[in-house]
Amino acid sequence: MSLVAEERKASTETLLQDAEAILKMARSGDNIQAAHQSGIVFRAAGRLHEEGDNERSLKMYEEALRLSPWTLEHYLGYADTLVAVGQTDKAARWARSAWQRAEDMEVKEKARVWLKEAEPEKLPFFKIEASQGKTVCIIPLGNPPTWLLNRCGRGLQNTLGLPVMILEEKMALPKAHRSAFHRWAMSLRKDVKWDDPQLRQFAKAKGIRTYEPTDLDVVNLVEAIIRETRSAEELENFRRNRRQLAESKYDEQWDAGILLDTIAGHARQMKSDQVIWLAVTHVDLYIGDSNYCFGASVGPPLCAVNSCARFVAEFQGEPPDANRLSDRLLKQMLSSVGTLLGAARPIDPSCPRSYPQSLAEHDAKTLNLCGDCRASLRQHLGHEVPSLPEKNL
Repeated sequence: MSLVAEERKASTETLLQDAEAILKMARSGDNIQAAHQSGIVFRAAGRLHEEGDNERSLKMYEEALRLSPWTLEHYLGYADTLVAVGQTDKAARWARSAWQRAEDMEVKEKARVWLKEAEPEKLPFFKIEASQGKTVCIIPLGNPPTWLLNRCGRGLQNTLGLPVMILEEKMALPKAHRSAFHRWAMSLRKDVKWDDPQLRQFAKAKGIRTYEPTDLDVVNLVEAIIRETRSAEELENFRRNRRQLAESKYDEQWDAGILLDTIAGHARQMKSDQVIWLAVTHVDLYIGDSNYCFGASVGPPLCAVNSCARFVAEFQGEPPDANRLSDRLLKQMLSSVGTLLGAARPIDPSCPRSYPQSLAEHDAKTLNLCGDCRASLRQHLGHEVPSLPEKNL
């Protein structure tokens, strides 16, 4: 056996041992902690498949899926193993579930290729000379999922009866304008009595500066104070909050007002008052004193920015659901475009343009515009707005 093969064998054995330790943890009743480490079990299953041990691989995949059943990125590995043991129909069902439910562009595309499905219809690229009358141009801001832009763009087109195009080149995002960690540190900073001599002495003993303290200095100081003066439970809650902020993919936020200024600058260069510029981004937004916002609009020129960050399953701790994600974003896009066209906010809570107090209320809305919105948009657009089914746009 070559040195590389020996190292590979040793690596596989170590991986399997680690996976078995996690499964043993689950069998002892600690399913939550085991689920957090299910990635190791999935990797062990994939390694067994790579090495041709498909019967063991299948069992390992199924153990991993019992721990973490909604990790769609591993469905195709499981499907490949099912094919290897002759269960092709079952493999196709798992691959199709990944394709239909995945919100992640890479997983969705891999599943589509696995299933040999045709590429979904794409929006035409924007050309100023092709826009006649009111036209919506979707601007990918940063790196939102391409499948999502195309699906929601077609839904917008079918709902409003307007042509919808997409900008061929993505618009780059600037650096984040703030972070959740910074806002948390700022709120803690207000409660610290910086001029107190005893506090200064305490901070000095802990190696924490009190002159022009950074956000990290503030958090470290408050944690030290809690550790010395408060209960163990309060200290653990503080540390848990700190860990969550440190590990969050959505710690950073962008100012929607600043992004709108950038989009408006682009729109002015194009010199067309017939185009509605609708930017869509994957990053979390805020505006003014708000903690966050789903979208914002301004005009003229007619510009809006919408975020899908708080609509994705990962942000909300939900199972992936591509249809739910596209419905959420489409409702927000309809709201923004309607506002730019001068349509008043409706009072019907089921209308996609109604103002929600929560994501649950947003989800409760339909995709069909109410009579008031339809009448208002007809006046501004000069044509009837189609009546549509609530789903499958």
